[in-house]
Amino acid sequence: MKKTLIGILLVGTAWTHAQTSDTRLEDEKRLQGQLVAQTYLKNLERLDRIGYALLRVGAPYCSDKRRLGLGMAPISLRQFKDAYIEMMKRAGLTDELMFPHVVKGSPLEKAGLQAGDKVLKVNDEPLPVDGKSSPVLWMNTKVHELASRRQEIQVTVLRGQQEVVLSPKPVWQCDINIHVMYKDEPNAMTLVKDISVTTGLMRMLDSDDDLALIMGHELGHAILRHTEEKINRNKLNAMLGLLGVLSGRSVPMPVVDPYPKDKEKDADYLGLYLSAAAGFDVSHAANVHRNWAAQNPSGIESSMWSTHPSFPERAVLLDAESKSLVEKQRKGERLLPDVSRLKTVYEGDYVTFEGQKKIVQRPMQASNKDLPAHTDVPFLSEDGRIGYQRFSAVKTRPRAFAMNTKGSWVYRLGANAAADAVQACSALTSVPCKLYVVNDDVVWDGPGPATAVRGKALADDLDNHSLEKYPASSWAGVDDFSKVPFITEACKLKYSEWLEQKPPRAYAIAPSGQCFYSWGLKAPTPGDPAVPAERVLAVCSRKSTQCYLYAVDSRVVYKEPGLAKNP
Repeated sequence: MKKTLIGILLVGTAWTHAQTSDTRLEDEKRLQGQLVAQTYLKNLERLDRIGYALLRVGAPYCSDKRRLGLGMAPISLRQFKDAYIEMMKRAGLTDELMFPHVVKGSPLEKAGLQAGDKVLKVNDEPLPVDGKSSPVLWMNTKVHELASRRQEIQVTVLRGQQEVVLSPKPVWQCDINIHVMYKDEPNAMTLVKDISVTTGLMRMLDSDDDLALIMGHELGHAILRHTEEKINRNKLNAMLGLLGVLSGRSVPMPVVDPYPKDKEKDADYLGLYLSAAAGFDVSHAANVHRNWAAQNPSGIESSMWSTHPSFPERAVLLDAESKSLVEKQRKGERLLPDVSRLKTVYEGDYVTFEGQKKIVQRPMQASNKDLPAHTDVPFLSEDGRIGYQRFSAVKTRPRAFAMNTKGSWVYRLGANAAADAVQACSALTSVPCKLYVVNDDVVWDGPGPATAVRGKALADDLDNHSLEKYPASSWAGVDDFSKVPFITEACKLKYSEWLEQKPPRAYAIAPSGQCFYSWGLKAPTPGDPAVPAERVLAVCSRKSTQCYLYAVDSRVVYKEPGLAKNP
């Protein structure tokens, strides 16, 4: 009897222990699943933050891949595979579109978006729930269409139990989506309109500056349409990015590498400029490849693939270009790449997608005639000149470039290029647009000359701005936006407006990014000097701002501080 009782107690203890172990195991699974969700959202926030800055500055280069957007996209459980659904639920995600974080500086952040807001409607139109179309794609398309027609955007969100209406102001950005990919291997991949970054890469590059350099490189591939070339040739199902596998493990890889060396170098060069223009520190760009070489010594003598430059080749290129960039920053120059250096841009078939359906447009091609240089096109801002450079390099025909006197611009390709360009450009502003170039001919019949007034084509007012007191410098031509130090987007518009005025006129700049300009001999503020050059400096003094006189009448008088005194 005693032995029987002991046996029963032992069996009961074992059964209780098994129950406890099972419970603890399930609790641990839930805990780790919650950590997966939290890590994913943290990685997504990082990619969105870096990505928005890159997509924003990349917009002028993206041509056919740009749209008016809000800077970030919401997410829902519907975007995840079944294995991750329960994990993401623990992070607060539902079937409703929600913004798990807010990207600083984005249109939505400026409109008052808060983390956790759920999207209900766009301009009183509810999101689709039929499951046939992506709500995110629908929202992006809707915002672009409304903004293109100059309609106010209203996004209704649910905040707690209260509906809140936001009125963001869309901005141009590359129409490219950025994704987190769960892979241990450090890698980044580019498709036509998608960039994926692995969790392994994000762990390896804990500096946002370094990660921005890689994402800029991938964006460079998308801008130069390298992926479309490979898709059209049907050689690859997935595009391998910059890094490949640095861990040394054996993993599945395509037989043919996506890009030859020249394409990789072009993407390095353009990506470096995009990263710098987006505000990231590229002064130590070469160290990224040096550090990778330390972890993967086989990449020192030759690349992991014969079509990729070796780590030393990349480091040498980035070291030279980053030093050039730092020097431009020191001088206050704009960070513009030499687009003519980019020889690997693909001008073949254009690829778009409607859902899973691939649509290929086969363009006609022709060689370029001599068109006006980007510095000679009137009215355009710096972004417009970048777009015009891109347009000038396109071999596809038909093509058309439209603009107006306020600096708005659009170019289009295809059978209806001329009509599409005028319509799209005119939708951006209340000032009608006209065609500037059709195929290879300048057809401008708008106000003003077909090429910008340069140098001293305008008469200087030497009675008020004498050459002795305000001598011309060799800094730049008066119409060259790219050479104006410290200039911001707002001041570029003001400079463009100033250029349209007749002498006497003067324009001053400040290291703080402020700008001051005036024209005519009648001071708008009583007591200010009548001469514009004296007037703008008086305004600077009154505002306790250090200023430099940049231009008077039709000549630049600016000299770099420390080398010579300004007038």
